[in-house]
Amino acid sequence: MKIGHSTLPRRSLSKKIRSIRFLFEFFAVIAAYSLLRIMPLGTVRALASFCGRVFFLIPSMKKLIIANIKTAFPEKPDCEIRKIASANSKHIFLTVFEFLGVAGRSEKLDAMMDFDTEYTLTMREAKESGRGLIWVSPHLGNWELAGFQIPRTAQIPFAVVVRRQNNPFIYKLIRKSRESCGM
Repeated sequence: MKIGHSTLPRRSLSKKIRSIRFLFEFFAVIAAYSLLRIMPLGTVRALASFCGRVFFLIPSMKKLIIANIKTAFPEKPDCEIRKIASANSKHIFLTVFEFLGVAGRSEKLDAMMDFDTEYTLTMREAKESGRGLIWVSPHLGNWELAGFQIPRTAQIPFAVVVRRQNNPFIYKLIRKSRESCGM
């Protein structure tokens, strides 16, 4: 018997490690969720900007974000790509932090968003006529908050198409948050 080697099959060990990692990630998200819900919006935005800057300092993340931006905008010079990538990193955190801070809290959502009355009437008319709607949102701004606001403001049923998160605990939290807002 070799010392230091597990007798568990490699696959079983990596699955257990992944499960433990998922739990740690989940508890970190729950802690953030609890804090973000009591913070003023300005503080949430400042924290998101700080976290985005720190995240962008991680070499593997910076490389990935820059590669994705270069793929989307091959004609842009490197200096502009880096500026876009840095801003993207901050906006990712802002989207997540706003989502966690607002989920299930219509009063906060109303304070942050103002839906165009004409747009709301168009959605209601489509529902009443029986035509239905397909609403497509690019990932610009906070698409999650828009998804929270549409069913409430327009008073229409709303469904979303999403990719299942790798972490099943976080996926369940996100799903419940969306469902609490009518998505």
